[in-house]
Amino acid sequence: MDNHAGYEAVIKLGDRFSDRLGQLPYAAFEDARDDQRILIATDLAAGSVVGYALYRLPRNEVSLTHLCVAPDARGTGVARALVDAISEKHVQRLGIRAKCRDDYELADTWTGLGFTARAKAIGRGRDRAPMTVWWRDHGHPDLFTEYEVPVELRAAIDLNIALDLASSADRKMRSELLVADDLAGRLQLVVSSGMLAEINDGERSRRGPLLEAIEPYPTVHAVEARAQDLANRILTEVQNTAPDYPANEQDRRDLLQVAHAAAAGVSVFLTWDQRLINRLGDVVEALTGTTLMKPSYVVLHLDELANADAFRLDSLAGSTFTHARAGTRLERELDAFIADSSGERRPQLHRHVHQLIRAGREPRIVHDERDIAAALYCAYRNGERWEVPLLRVTQHPLADTLARHLLWNLRLQARDEGAGLIDICDPYLPRRLVQAASFESLTAAGTHWFAPVIDVCGESHEVAAAAARIHTAAGLPAPPLLRPGLSAHAAATLEHTWWPAKILDSQLPTFVIPIRANYAYELFGYPEGLSTRDTQLSLGREHVYYRSATNSKIIAPARVLWLSTGAGTGSGHIFAASTLDSRVVDSPEQLHETLSYYGTFDLAAVTAAARGSDVAEALRLSDTELFRTPISRRRYRQLRENLGTGPKEFMGPQRIPAELFAAVYALATQ
Repeated sequence: MDNHAGYEAVIKLGDRFSDRLGQLPYAAFEDARDDQRILIATDLAAGSVVGYALYRLPRNEVSLTHLCVAPDARGTGVARALVDAISEKHVQRLGIRAKCRDDYELADTWTGLGFTARAKAIGRGRDRAPMTVWWRDHGHPDLFTEYEVPVELRAAIDLNIALDLASSADRKMRSELLVADDLAGRLQLVVSSGMLAEINDGERSRRGPLLEAIEPYPTVHAVEARAQDLANRILTEVQNTAPDYPANEQDRRDLLQVAHAAAAGVSVFLTWDQRLINRLGDVVEALTGTTLMKPSYVVLHLDELANADAFRLDSLAGSTFTHARAGTRLERELDAFIADSSGERRPQLHRHVHQLIRAGREPRIVHDERDIAAALYCAYRNGERWEVPLLRVTQHPLADTLARHLLWNLRLQARDEGAGLIDICDPYLPRRLVQAASFESLTAAGTHWFAPVIDVCGESHEVAAAAARIHTAAGLPAPPLLRPGLSAHAAATLEHTWWPAKILDSQLPTFVIPIRANYAYELFGYPEGLSTRDTQLSLGREHVYYRSATNSKIIAPARVLWLSTGAGTGSGHIFAASTLDSRVVDSPEQLHETLSYYGTFDLAAVTAAARGSDVAEALRLSDTELFRTPISRRRYRQLRENLGTGPKEFMGPQRIPAELFAAVYALATQ
C-alpha cells in the first residue's frame, strides 16, 4: 500500500470510531504525518490498514492522542506492537501518557499494554465524564510531584458561551467546539470574577441557573481596584472615538467582565459578540495584551502559540507585500473580503472561514507595505485536485495585478504538490477574480473554475493523453486532439492554458537569451536579493525586455530560457523559462511610451539597448518560471555533448533544438 493510500485509510479508520476517539481535524493528521508522529499497522497479506497510533511530543514525554485498532484485528497484538514501537522510537523520553474515559471500561486493556493509572481527570466534553490518566514509564528518574502538564491556553468566556455549553438546545452547537476532544489538555475555559459579580448583582430568580451554567469552570479572580482602574482606562481610550459608549447597562457589564479577565492575567477573552470585539478589541489588546476573539478562532490561536514559525511573514515574490498563514488578527480584517459584487453577506463569509479553520485548513493572508490586508486565500490538496475554497482580494489599488498573481501562484503550488487540477470552488468568487480567471484561461463550470496542470514535457500525444485524463476526472469537455507539427501560436496557447505543459514536437521554437545579472534581478527576482523589488514587477504576470534589434534571430511566439551574464552570484546559469508572447521593433521613444508600464527600463536604458540604432527590440513575456536548479554553462555543455546538438556559446540569443530544451528543463525543474 503506498503512503498516500495508507494515510487516507488511517483517516477513514479514525472517522469510523470518532464517537470514542473524538473529531480530530484533518490538519492534525497532516501535521502528525509530516512530523512522523503517526505509526500505521498494516496487514501485509490483505494490504489493508489494521490500526494506527497518533501522538504528540510535549515537554519530555509522549502524549498518546489516538490508539485505534480495526475490530477484526483486536486481540492479535496490534495495539501492543504500536505502543512498543512508540516506546522504542522515543525511549529517551520519560514515558507515554494517555487519557481514557472511565465509562469505556478499558482499564484491563491499558494495564495489559504496560500502563499504570497515574491520576484522575475530568473530561472536557459537555458531560464532564470522569477519566483516568494512564502512564507507561520508560524507566528514567521522575522528579515530578504533579503529573498533569499545564494547558497551553486559559481563556475566559462570557456568560452567553457558558449558557451555550450548558444548554440542551440547538444553541449549544455554536460553542461546543470549545470542548471538543482534540482540545483536551490544550485549552482550559475559565470565568472571571467580574462574571460572578454580575450574576450576584442580577435578579435572584435567574441567579441559580446562571451559577449552575458556570459551575464547571474555574474562576480567575482579579483585585477589584485593579479591575476597576483598568475598566476606566479602557473606557477613556474607547470614548476618544466613541463618546456615547457605554450606551446601556449591558455595555457596562461587558466592559467589567473584560477588565476583570485582563486584570487576572488571562490572555484571551472569548465572546460571540462582534460588536464588543469591534468596540473594545484593539484598545484592550494595546493596553493589556488580552485578545478578544470569537471561539471559532481559538484553534488558530493555539496554533500560533505552538508554532510561531508557521505564521512568519514572508515577502510575496520579492515585493513589498508579505504573505503568511492567517492568525487571529483575521477576525478583525475579514469584513474587507466580503464579495458584495457576488451577492455575499457578512455572516456567510464569516461562517465559511470559520468552517475552514475548524476543518484544519489554513487560510493565508497578504498585506501591503502599510500592513493593510490585500488578499486572502485557502488551498489544499484533495486527491488529484488542488482545491481553492476561498480566494479574495480587497479593493486595493493593485487588486487586479494581485488577482492574476495569485492565480499564477496557485499553478506553481499545484505543480509542486503533484496535483493535476486546480479547482477554485469559492461559492462567492468576486467579479474581479472571475475576470482574472477568464484572462488566465481557466474554465468555468457552474460555480467552479478549473485549470488543468499538465506537468508533461513531451510529444503531442503524451501531453494530450495527460490532458484527457485530467479533463475526464474533472468532468470537463474533452481537450483537443493534438498532432505533431502543431503551429507555434496554437502550441503557445495550449502551453499557457495547461501550464507547465511543453509540446516538444510543435513548431514553437526555443531561444536562449543572455541577460545581465542586474536586469535578471529587477525583472525576474534572480538571484534572490536583500532588497525588495518594484511591486508591480514582482507581482506582474507580464514583463518587457529591451535589446538591440540588429541581426535579431528571435521570432514570436516562442519559449525563452534566460542565461544570466556578468559578475556576481548566479551569473553563468540558465535560471528561468518564459513564454515570448510578441516581439515589437520601434524607436526607443515609442517603445518606452507604449511599454514602460511593464519594465524597469527608463528611456535612457531603452536607448542604450538599441546600441546606436534608430530602433530597439522589445520582447513581451509571460509565464516566467524560476528554476529550482539553475543550470550552469558547464552542465549545459555536458547536456549538449550527450545529445550532439545545439549551440556551444551564447554571445547573443540562440535557438536550441527541442530535445536540448527538454533536457535542460527536466534537469532544472527536477
